[in-house]
Amino acid sequence: MDMRSLGGRVGCGASRCWVRPGCAPARACLASGKAYKRCRVPDNHSDYPLEMPTYYQSLRDAGYRVTAIDVQRDAGALLTRLYPRPDAIFNALHGRFGEDGCIQGLLNILGIPYTHSGMLASAIAMDKARSKHLFRARGIPTPDYAVVRSYREAPGAAENLGLPLIVKPSGQGSSVGMSKIHERAELKEAVDIALQYDATVLLEKCITG
Repeated sequence: MDMRSLGGRVGCGASRCWVRPGCAPARACLASGKAYKRCRVPDNHSDYPLEMPTYYQSLRDAGYRVTAIDVQRDAGALLTRLYPRPDAIFNALHGRFGEDGCIQGLLNILGIPYTHSGMLASAIAMDKARSKHLFRARGIPTPDYAVVRSYREAPGAAENLGLPLIVKPSGQGSSVGMSKIHERAELKEAVDIALQYDATVLLEKCITG
């Protein structure tokens, strides 16, 4: 999204950005799920997190009035921070609720435009099992895999795939809950760890590269 084309006022929380209509310069909002120490900004008297990422300052340098929002799992508090309504949100959230379509769905309901992928694309991309199903359906090469929902299903799947294996929760970001196993004796612990983060676990043939 070209923030300049939105006009108005852009706001940014710790991992999202928003713009409020009818104001100049635009105000941007960055939001993230990380708690930051806050301080006062003399020009607009709004608090913002210290140690903000470079895109926070970049938006300010581009002329936007930026408001940082530290997004937590409190929808009421988030809605309060999004009032007055921003023109756009710069989305810098990572992981569950930030990249899986949840925050995107909320912003869709509110009618607030945002950067990065939409709700459906975010939800599918965050779900590793569904993503791999789609890759296979479209003939896109992807490592062999199996989906399990309990350790009872894992030994047979591991036997078919062969070792070493990557074991990870299907719906988490980055390497959260991920294990690399070289021996079958490591399988139960790896599955148990993954199940702490998701009800569905992906076993994937390890590709060394």
